[in-house]
Amino acid sequence: MLIDDDNMTNFLNKIIIDNAEIVNTVVRERSAQSGLLYLSDSISTKGYLPFPDIIFIDKQMPLGSGWDFINDLITIKQNFPVQPIIVMLTSHVKAEDISQSSRIKELYGLYSKPLSPEILNSVITKYYLLRSERDINETIM
Repeated sequence: MLIDDDNMTNFLNKIIIDNAEIVNTVVRERSAQSGLLYLSDSISTKGYLPFPDIIFIDKQMPLGSGWDFINDLITIKQNFPVQPIIVMLTSHVKAEDISQSSRIKELYGLYSKPLSPEILNSVITKYYLLRSERDINETIM
């Protein structure tokens, strides 16, 4: 899932993901609110709308920031069929962003825009390692 208020950024990020040939569907939303609404609708339709494994969200948008999205997502995540990997993309990585991101366990990465094949590969590698570790831990318990 891509959440960015800039259509061109969403378009270019979708091309990067499509070229990697790793998913069947890339959902694009233009605000934090529409992203949350999509996730809620995906849960309520029980699979009719695909639920994302990874969410790339812009840090700064006019109708709610990436930080707002994560705070709101935390309140509804217990209803999710899987816990998505959330990656924040930003035009300017600041020291306070790094500090804030390190305190939010739901955020798996903070990267400079634009999304690149290298960033995508890094996120995918981390995602599958995390998913494998979760599966192993659930099997052991």
